[in-house]
Amino acid sequence: MFSNPVNTWSQAIGDAGKSVGDQIGDILLALDLPQSALRDDLSTSLQDLTQIVQSKLQQTLTSVQSDAEEFLAFITAGNFSESPPSLPGATNDFMSALTTYLTTLALTKSNIYVTMAKVTSVPKLVTNGTQLAYPIDCAQGLNPQGVCDAWWWSDKYQSSFGLANRDTPNGAYGPIISGLFTSGFTTGELLFDNAYACHHPVGTTLEVNVTAAGVNTPCWSMIDVYAWDMACHVDPAAAGDEQVNCEFEGFGKESNFWEPIGTARSVPNSYLGPAIAQDVFKISRA
Repeated sequence: MFSNPVNTWSQAIGDAGKSVGDQIGDILLALDLPQSALRDDLSTSLQDLTQIVQSKLQQTLTSVQSDAEEFLAFITAGNFSESPPSLPGATNDFMSALTTYLTTLALTKSNIYVTMAKVTSVPKLVTNGTQLAYPIDCAQGLNPQGVCDAWWWSDKYQSSFGLANRDTPNGAYGPIISGLFTSGFTTGELLFDNAYACHHPVGTTLEVNVTAAGVNTPCWSMIDVYAWDMACHVDPAAAGDEQVNCEFEGFGKESNFWEPIGTARSVPNSYLGPAIAQDVFKISRA
């Protein structure tokens, strides 16, 4: 006798949502963000998203049953068996998507964004003889989480990713990134690679596709990404902020980026832009 796969999946999705909901406090703790200000927002977003997925599952069943060819493919894949083969994978993927989604939602609500240094390896930058404007703790290479100092290394993009806060640009997020990965709440591929691949506009909702093949979330990292413009040049003849004529490429510029601190310029802790290798003026990340 056939079982209803949508009911089975819907229950599994509900269980996954509840399990992730129980982790919200731990996610905020790992991010070093206030519980009281964010917990209710994240819980509401999670509940809304879980309900959307369950609704889409019901719509999928209706669609499958009205199309003979799709229905045949659906049952051939075992989707009307007692334990649909795709269920464990779909549920695990969905939980990973949810924890990554909640992580990036909490970061975005806290005015934190992703920085990207294209085709820049921090360990190589530290050890290749380049004279840097400030010391970077990457001489020992990457830790087991793929992080050194403030940056995670992406094999896919051959680039270095970090986090920065619009309100407190000098905050150090390297240990927090490592802690997130160690705790299993997300990975560098889910958090950083996916954010860059998807380019989510601010305020968009996590995209969840539900088809006869199961639940799929192609884009789950909902956070802004800014790439340092390495073509930017430093003009020693210019004065003050005019010495540097650009900041980020493509994604827009940040306000209060070159904040004066005496004769120096304050940059985000994860800064890896062109001014890192100049000596026209001092820059400070702390």
